[in-house]
Amino acid sequence: MSEVKIVAGCEKVVLVCSEEYVRILDRHPAHGNRMKLWESLSRSYGLFESHRIQVVPPVEATREDLLLFHTDEYVDCARDASSSLSQDETKQSQPEKPEGLSSAKKEFGLLDDCAVFNGLYSYMLAVAGGTITAAQALIKGTARISINWSGGRHHSMPGMASGFCYVNDICIGIMKLCDNFNRVLYVDIDVHHGDGVEQAFYYSDEVFTLSFHRYDKGFFPQTGRIMGVGEGDGKFFNLNVPLKEGATDKQYTTLFTKIFNAVTNRYKPLAIVMQCGCDGLAQDRLGGRLNLTSKGLAVCLSRVLSKRLPTLVLGGGGYDPVSVSRCWTLLTATCLRLKLNEDIPEHDNYDLYAPTFTLYTKPRPTRQNLNSAEHIKKVGTVVKAVLVNLNKKMEEKFREEKEREKDKHAIPDPLHSHIVTQPKPPPPLASNSNPQESKSSSSLDLENSESIATQPKTPPPLASNSNPQESKSSSSLDLETPESIATQPKPRPPLASNPNPQESKSSSSLDLENSESRLAGVGATRGFGVTVRENSTISSICTTSTVSPASKRPRTS
Repeated sequence: MSEVKIVAGCEKVVLVCSEEYVRILDRHPAHGNRMKLWESLSRSYGLFESHRIQVVPPVEATREDLLLFHTDEYVDCARDASSSLSQDETKQSQPEKPEGLSSAKKEFGLLDDCAVFNGLYSYMLAVAGGTITAAQALIKGTARISINWSGGRHHSMPGMASGFCYVNDICIGIMKLCDNFNRVLYVDIDVHHGDGVEQAFYYSDEVFTLSFHRYDKGFFPQTGRIMGVGEGDGKFFNLNVPLKEGATDKQYTTLFTKIFNAVTNRYKPLAIVMQCGCDGLAQDRLGGRLNLTSKGLAVCLSRVLSKRLPTLVLGGGGYDPVSVSRCWTLLTATCLRLKLNEDIPEHDNYDLYAPTFTLYTKPRPTRQNLNSAEHIKKVGTVVKAVLVNLNKKMEEKFREEKEREKDKHAIPDPLHSHIVTQPKPPPPLASNSNPQESKSSSSLDLENSESIATQPKTPPPLASNSNPQESKSSSSLDLETPESIATQPKPRPPLASNPNPQESKSSSSLDLENSESRLAGVGATRGFGVTVRENSTISSICTTSTVSPASKRPRTS
């Protein structure tokens, strides 16, 4: 057994795993035996015997759990198709499938890359159950970090399977966490855009979705454009970081660290969910031709864990089982704050790690990096615009929470209640007949009294934010120094409430008027008031909009 160096200060980590669980998961035709290889390699390093880890078996999800996100019709079709296939395999010949079932499978995406396989429904219940079990450990406070490497199925839609994903355990897990944590940050480092998760929370400010992925014409799922920033209540609570082929560890981890830190400084999440797909590794067979290594992904995970928040760590894509095994073993050790020897210990599957027999994956030196400085600058421009507007919305949100908390603990005084109900500004002050007197009156916004005090006596110019210099400086922040963004002064009261959409547009100074890009449509799901959104031009990115009542209404199917 390889020697393990323990780093002080680590807390208990829950790892969802069991022998039966691994057996069910490796039925997935696209994943091979990657879970079995990961478990074998991790055990050879002694990770399962670490006193810092608590290995728990998953509790199988129920149909009701699946219906938190998925439609009744899709769940029933997956169950019936799985049952039908299981019965067929007990016979010598394949009978003709009922026409109704074949048509339903096509309708719900259970074909091609998401073909039905024996035990599909049990697989769906197991994956969702594993993520729910891990989430419950965070909710109960029994662990600060929970791991379910079989989870992370981010492409599945409410009524359709997609991209090898049959059940969106991520959305189900996030919905469980949202019952206990007001703000959840979702971080996705899979090479493919997490379209299913983004669409689920596109109109919600309870979840901030942050995705780093490859985006190119024709590359699956062809979503994740940088202009997709959310809509309605969720506007500026979604951020995509699209990359091209060949991104290296240094470039990727630099972007990740700066953007992730800037988002957390503003959003102030109470819990984090991280999807750690391995298909961005240079060796992946079906990935997006990024040039990342397991060390690079470990750096990203360590940045997330450094926030010391309740963190749910999930798997995702990865179609070279040996590379996935190496990577998830290293990431498991990262969660445990253990340093592993690079040389892989001898164990049953030792020969599969030839010719290097080392833990770390390698980049491909001949792969060209297409992420030019111009492309990174374009990404940075939109990121800055989102951060500026996110900062304004969060300051307003925190003020509202503070006021609600104050009202909640206020003790009414029945003897002097008539005084409280009197209007504060007397009629002479309301007419503002005396400018000097109005300046000292109680009608000033006390929350922003410092900024008001520095302005001319008459408040109307402040309300219109006629100072273009202020608006200009708010967006001239350098992505290379995200700390400067976090230290920007509070916005003036009229900006916080944003009564003027035109004013918000100018605050980011991002020219989007002539862009022809459009936002992709989204699906519908329960719990977060998401509906199919119509196409809209990206010129609306810097104007705060409101969602129609229909789009905020939960589904009732």
